[in-house]
Formats: sequence, C-alpha cells, structure tokens
Amino acid sequence: MERVEDLFRNIPTYESLSWPSSMISRFVDVPRVLEVVGGARNVLLIAGGEDRLMEPPIVRRAAKEYGAAYEEVKGSGHHVMLDMFWEDAVNKIVQYVST
Repeated sequence: MERVEDLFRNIPTYESLSWPSSMISRFVDVPRVLEVVGGARNVLLIAGGEDRLMEPPIVRRAAKEYGAAYEEVKGSGHHVMLDMFWEDAVNKIVQYVST
C-alpha cells in the first residue's frame, strides 16, 4: 500500500477521471503536430507493457499514424516514468536520441 500511496503523491493534481470524456472525439491534428516538432523523426512513443489505459496496441497504432518510433517498457504500467521500470524507459529515450 505504501508504494501505491507514493505513486499517487507524484501524480499531477490536474489528472482526474474526467479525461475519458475528452477521448470521445479526435483532438489532435497529426500533420500539425509533426510540423511543430519538426517531423516524425523527432517523435518517440513509449508504451508500458502492462498499461491498461493506453495499452501497447493503441500506442503502436498511434506511432504508425505518426510515422514515429515505438518502444515498449516491459512490465511497466501507465505512468512509465514513475514506474519501477523507469530506468528502462530512460535508456530507450537515450538510445533513441543518440541515433
């Protein structure tokens, strides 16, 4: 229970369960995002292998739509950077930006 409490202490206060209603319609203009970030080569989508909110197949589809790179952190949940496998995520990011 202590680990769960630690996790929730680190979750942003603006995050709530109201987000599902915002997912009903598309709110992202993919070409515009790619234009702003300088193209798909600058986009890396990372999924948590055990994420039940944005499961890996959803993130893989998004990566394909963006023409972006995709990585999965095995064993990780939704909050990849706060998860016990956060170092795996960091290593994937470092490897991506180093290539």
